[in-house]
Amino acid sequence: DAAIVKFVCDKFANEFDVDPRDDLPTKNELIVAAEGHKKTLSIAESVTIPVNYEGCSEKYTLTREEFESMTEHLMNATKDVMEELMDSLGMEWTDIDEILLVGGSTRMPGVAKFLKDFTGREVVTHGDTDLAVAKGAAITAELYSSNATGMRAAMQISDVTAHSLGALSVSQDGKKYVNEIMIKKNSKVPSTCRKQFSIKPGNMTDKIEVYTLQGESRVPLDCNVLAKVVISGFYNDGKGLIVDIEYNYDENGIVNIKAFQGDEQLEVKSEPVPDDIRWMGGDPHDKPSEDVIAKNIAICVDLSRSMDGEPIEAAKDSIRRFVRTLSDEKTKFALIGFGDKVKVVAELTNDSDVIINSIEDLKVKMLGRGTDASPLDTARSVIASTPGVGIIVVLTDGIWGKRDNAVDQALSCRNAGIAIIAIGLGEADTSFLRQIATVDDGALFTTIDKLGETFGTIATAISSGNMGLAVR
Repeated sequence: DAAIVKFVCDKFANEFDVDPRDDLPTKNELIVAAEGHKKTLSIAESVTIPVNYEGCSEKYTLTREEFESMTEHLMNATKDVMEELMDSLGMEWTDIDEILLVGGSTRMPGVAKFLKDFTGREVVTHGDTDLAVAKGAAITAELYSSNATGMRAAMQISDVTAHSLGALSVSQDGKKYVNEIMIKKNSKVPSTCRKQFSIKPGNMTDKIEVYTLQGESRVPLDCNVLAKVVISGFYNDGKGLIVDIEYNYDENGIVNIKAFQGDEQLEVKSEPVPDDIRWMGGDPHDKPSEDVIAKNIAICVDLSRSMDGEPIEAAKDSIRRFVRTLSDEKTKFALIGFGDKVKVVAELTNDSDVIINSIEDLKVKMLGRGTDASPLDTARSVIASTPGVGIIVVLTDGIWGKRDNAVDQALSCRNAGIAIIAIGLGEADTSFLRQIATVDDGALFTTIDKLGETFGTIATAISSGNMGLAVR
C-alpha cells in the first residue's frame, strides 16, 4: 500500500509542486484507496488512480509490472525472513508440503510466482485470504475456551518466543562484548536455559551484572536491552570461579533469572538499565564503573624478637600508607599481632583512623619471643562472616615454629574463599611462605628499605582487582 501511495504522490509533487502527503487526511484517504488498487492489480494488468489536492487533479496509471518492480525489495526481505525461519527450525523446503497464502497482499500474482520459484513448493490460493488470520485467531480463542469439541479439542497450540534472548558476555579473547544466546528464537513457551559463566582469575569482584538482550545478533548494540540484574552473595577468592545463570521465559512473556554457585542459589536483584550503554560496543576493560568492591583485609604482623628496632618501625610506616591508600567506605581492615600467641589488636572496621591509631599498639615481644602461633585461623574468623572479598596480608621475618599447623590453617582459608598474601623479610622461610600463600605470586620477599614499595604493589593489585597472575 505504501508503495502505491509513494508512486502517485511523487508523480503529483513533480507535476504540481505540492505533496498530498503533507496533509494527513488526504494521505489517509490515499492509503485506504491503495488497498483497492492493489486488489485490482491482482486481476488486471493496470489500474488508474485519481489524485485531488489543493485544487489540482490528475489521474495516474500503474501497471502490474511497475507495481511488482516497486515491491521487489519487499519480496527479497520476505525471502530473508523465510530463510532465517527455516534455518532456526533446522528444516529444508523439501520438508514442506505446500505454502498457504494469507493476507490481502498475497493476492498479487507476483507473490505466488515468487514463492514457488524460490521454494519449489506448491502455493495454495483461496478466496478467504483476507480473513484467514482473523479466523485463525477465533479458532485459537475457542481452543483456549471450554467449548472446543472434536478435532479442535484435540489440537494443541503453543506460543513460541518471537526473538532470541541472550545475556551480555565477554568474548573468549576478552576484547569485546557479545550477545550470548540463552533462549533461541521460536523456542516453545515456557522455556528454560542454564549456562555457566566464568569470572577469570584475578578479578576480585563481589557482584555480577547481567544484561538481558533481545535479538539474534552477536553484537550487543544491535539488540534491545530489556533488563539488568545484579548477582551477589558468591565466594570469590580471586582464583576464578564458575556461576550458573538460568533464564526462564514464562507464559506471561517475563524473563526470570536465577543464579547458582554450585548448589547454592545466589541473590538476584533488579536494577534500572543505564541510559548510556555505548560501552557495550567497546573494550570490556574500558567499561566505566562507579562500583566499589567490598573488601575485608586482615593485616597480620610478626611481633617476635627478630622484628625489634628498624623492622617493626618500617612495618608500621608501610601499614599506615597501605591503609590510607585502600581506605574507602567498602573496605574494612583488622589488625592482628602474632608471636607465640595471637591477639586481635583492632577488630574489622572501615574506620581507617582506628586502624592507624592501633598500629602504635604493636609491640615487639608482647606476644612472646618466637613465632609458634599462626594467625591465619584467627584472621579467617575475623573476616569470613562479613560479606565481600576476604584478604589476609601476613608480614614476617623469621621461621615459624609450627609450620604444618599454619599450612593446615592456610588450606582452611583457601576453602573459605580467602586470599592470603605473605610478605617475607630477612630470614623468612621462602618455601614455607609459598605454601601458605593462596594465590600465585602471593609470596613476596623484600628488604626493609623496600617494604613500603612492596605494600604499595599489594595495594595496587587489590584496588585494581588483580590479586594474582594465575590460579594455583
